[in-house]
Order: sequence, then C-alpha cells, then structure tokens
Amino acid sequence: MTKVTMSNVVPISKITNRVHGVLHCRVFKLWDAVDIKTGNIWGKNFVVADNEGGAIQGIVPIDIYHRIEGDFKEGYVCEIGRFTAQHVKENGFTTVPHEFTLSLSRQTCIKQLSSKSVDMPLYFFAFKPLEDIGTDITNENEPIDIIGVVTDFSRIEEKMVKGRPTKMQVLYISNERGHTVELTLWANYIEKVDINGVYERVNNDPIILACSSVLIKEWRGNYSIRAYAGTRFFTDTSIKEISDYLERLELSGKVLKKDHIVSVGANTSPSAQQSNNSEPKGISLLDLSMLPLDTSTGGRYICEAEIVGINNLFDWYFEGCSKCQTKMKDNYCGVCKGRKEKAAIYRILLEVKDGDAQAEFCAMADTAQEIVGEPATTVIDQSRLNSDGVPVMLHKLIGKTFKFTISGKLQGSYKNHRLYKVLQSEVVSKDKELLLAPIPEDSVVVEDDGANNNTNTSDGSKGSTISMKPIKQEFKTPEKMGLLPSTSQTPLTPASDNKGQKQKRKDLDGVAKTVYSKSPRRRLIMDKQNDSDDASP
Repeated sequence: MTKVTMSNVVPISKITNRVHGVLHCRVFKLWDAVDIKTGNIWGKNFVVADNEGGAIQGIVPIDIYHRIEGDFKEGYVCEIGRFTAQHVKENGFTTVPHEFTLSLSRQTCIKQLSSKSVDMPLYFFAFKPLEDIGTDITNENEPIDIIGVVTDFSRIEEKMVKGRPTKMQVLYISNERGHTVELTLWANYIEKVDINGVYERVNNDPIILACSSVLIKEWRGNYSIRAYAGTRFFTDTSIKEISDYLERLELSGKVLKKDHIVSVGANTSPSAQQSNNSEPKGISLLDLSMLPLDTSTGGRYICEAEIVGINNLFDWYFEGCSKCQTKMKDNYCGVCKGRKEKAAIYRILLEVKDGDAQAEFCAMADTAQEIVGEPATTVIDQSRLNSDGVPVMLHKLIGKTFKFTISGKLQGSYKNHRLYKVLQSEVVSKDKELLLAPIPEDSVVVEDDGANNNTNTSDGSKGSTISMKPIKQEFKTPEKMGLLPSTSQTPLTPASDNKGQKQKRKDLDGVAKTVYSKSPRRRLIMDKQNDSDDASP
C-alpha cells in the first residue's frame, strides 16, 4: 500500500464509485449479516463515521472479517484503503443517509489508529421526527434514528413466541410536540436499554432515549418501532446529541421530569396492586384510560359499554388448535407439540363507547361465542350468503350494551385506543333498533279464540279477541335453503366452464336459485320470482 498523506484521505461525504483514496474513520456500529433462508451468518454490516460529520454503511464477508478483526472493532479508529463503493440499490435502504455503500475485500488494507492522533466523533445520528413515522416513513425495511423522552414503560413479562418463552417490554417515547411512539423490546434488547436501571439511577431528570437504526412496524393502521441487530440505544446525557435535545426541551418549557412517570416498571401501578383473585372493580372507560399502562399482571374490571363498531369484520377468526386454541401453522401446534385438528377460533375486536370515552376490547374463543350467541362455524356459513362476505351476526352486535369483565393487563393499542381482553360478558340491553322497530305484518299470527273469548262490540254484536304473536323465525342455514348440499346429499358438481358459470337448482319451495362458482369464495345469490309467477293463481 502506498504511503498515506493527508491528500490521500477522502471525506466520507465525497465517496462515490469513482473516487479512490483512504478513509480515516471510527467504527460506529458492527453487526451480523444473516442469511434469511438458512439463518447462517455470512458477513458483518458496519457503519463508519469521520470527523467531518459524514457516515457510510458497508459490508465485509465473514472470512475477511476474521482476518481484520483485530483492527476493526466497534469503537475503533482506523484507516481503510483499497475499498470499493457501490450505489445503493433501487428501493434499497441503509442506516445512514448516503447514496453509496462500502465493500471490503481481500485487497482491502485496514490499520488501527490512535484516537489521540485523529479526532473522531464517538457517535453518529440522523434523527427523524416522530411525526414522520406512519406518514413520510412507512417502509418497514427502512432503518431510522429517533430521540425522545421516555414517558412510560411496562414491566418485563414473558411471552410465548413460536412455542418458546421470551421476555418483552414496551416503552413509550414522546417528543416536545406531544407525539408518542411505542417501542417494543424483546429478549437481550431489554438488557441493552436497561430502562429499569436508568429509572432507578436518575434523580428527577427526564429520561432521554436516543435510538440508532430502529425499524417501524405497522399493524392495523398503527405504527410502532422495534429493534434489530443493527439497533443501538443511548441514554447518557454526556452525549452531545442527547444534551442538545435536553437543552431544547428546557427552552421549550416542556421538560418532563422523572416523577411524571407512573412507572409499571417501578411496581407503582394500581392495577398491578390489585390481585387477579380479588373481586373485579367497576370502572368507566374514561377512568380505565387514565390508569397507568400495565402489560404484566393487571387486575379485573367491570365496564358497562355499548358496542359501536367491529374493527375486523373480515378477519374475525383464525384457524387454531382445537385443543389449546393456539394459532397453528401447517396443522402443527407449537404448544401441544404435535399435529392437531384445526378449528375456527373467534378473535373479535370490539370498539366500545361509554359516554365520551372509547376503548378497544378483544373477545376470544368461548368468551366471544357468549357475546355472539353462535359458534364460529355458524357465523362462517352465514357470511357466505352475503355477496360482500360480511358476517351479519357480528354486525348486529353494534348498538348492544354489555357489562364486560375485562383484564387490566394491556394487550396493545388499536387506532390510538388501548386494547383490553374480555374475560366475561353479560348483555344489558337488546339492540336498540330491534326494540324500536315495529313488528312486521307477516311476522304475526291472528288467532280466533272462538266462543271462549267472545266480546261485545259497540253495536251489541259479538266479536272475537285477536291476539298478535310474533312468529319464531328459524335461522336458515345454506343447507336448509338448498343453496349448499347437506352432509347426506351429493355435493354440487363444480362448474366446468369459465368463472361465473350458472347452475340451476330448486329449493324446497320450488324457487329457482342461481349458484355462482367463484373461487376462492362461492357467492350465493337468490333469483327473484318472475312477475308472471306472482300473477299466476
């Protein structure tokens, strides 16, 4: 390698695929490059930064990394020569704002430098506003840097993920403009942040968290952030970027001190103090929304609320294990450890309202069946009768008021509403529309009680008492209506022609039905009788 002079040193901001030279930089981050299909580590990703404020991401194959490992570690200041640069692929993303990435090969020369001889920054950040998450930033593969105040955090709890227990903790990060984002930490990332330890160490200062390279996650319209191998967390107020942010908070007059956190992690949650074995406590949705966030044990509460919406009309059930009701893949249950029979399991997201406050309740399995009044298989069959596939039985729940017994353990959030699990339910009132609707003429029976119930009319003649009784209408399944074959009948022969091929059948009343064979869901449409049929005697 030729002797390095200051004229050979290239600023990172000037690197292109045509610019050659030597880099003087600090290794800011170093993490594994993993093959998604095999899970094998095939290389190392890295981010280097220089003293002019530039940063660039790169990759080095694992065999070459083992050769240079002694001079190329996280935090080291080094000299890099004979590298190559490639343009970032179309629709590709890196953890730093640079159009090119570095690639190290067998020809690359790396030499460790003294940090005293070369002044290099310890950290590099390119912070994005929290408001951009879910608006300008929606790609789940795009790493971003954020900074904010920890306004709340949950306890560390254990979850079953793919049949294995793993730890989870949720942090809530806010900025000075009042925007909040949820950060989910799993397993070893909890120890890296150590928010419980930070909470105990600080006096009454705000807890500032700087996150380098986090990924966003979208679920039902809500955006949160999560960590991955390239993520780094920082809480040290001696870091310039964190101290500058704290100073900006103080100037804005919106400094959030530590004592504003009713921390679940510090075991101060009232819902955590309530035993799960104690009697449930009555509470309004407004008071429920004011409780500290608790994703660990929680308590039990009774809320009387009206169902105002079903937020998952098209994915209200899943195929799970018929024994433990856990979601399965390829008929294998990770909990039961074997192949099990599949069953349709309820999972309904109920939007409920109590006065001006709203919340989201999740009703599962048998608890949801109590609310609906029918097993999931019946609702599935009934939804096939509608051209749009909407299950009417679920839609009819809107307007009904229930006394819900819920778990105080927070399940997450949906549309900025907290999500709680329903444990029990008891109907309070019938559907308002059904109560106010008049009885249809064709749904009553006129009975003549004869001589036993004769009454005198105004003209002295005798009349009969008329009693009006609603007809008990039986729900007609597709099999009873003749639209689908029963288990004892011969199945319909699928249409051999193109999509939309019609097949004529007769029901019990002799009315023609048209069955449209359309994959993946058969649409069943009832033909109207001809006017000539109505006019015939």
